Amino acid sequence: MKFMRIAIDTSKHVFTFHGIDEQDRPTLRRELKRSQVEAFFSKQEATEVILEACGGSHH
Repeated sequence: MKFMRIAIDTSKHVFTFHGIDEQDRPTLRRELKRSQVEAFFSKQEATEVILEACGGSHH
């Protein structure tokens, strides 16, 4: 499936992925372990990725 954008909500062990299509409809909601992230993206077409940043992200 082709996604227009994928947003990643990060945590220590599990990342939550949210994807939308060209009409801004949600088409993906998946939780992956850190070890599964690279394999997931290797199967996707090029897309915009948005990564969550919290108040402590600059440390």
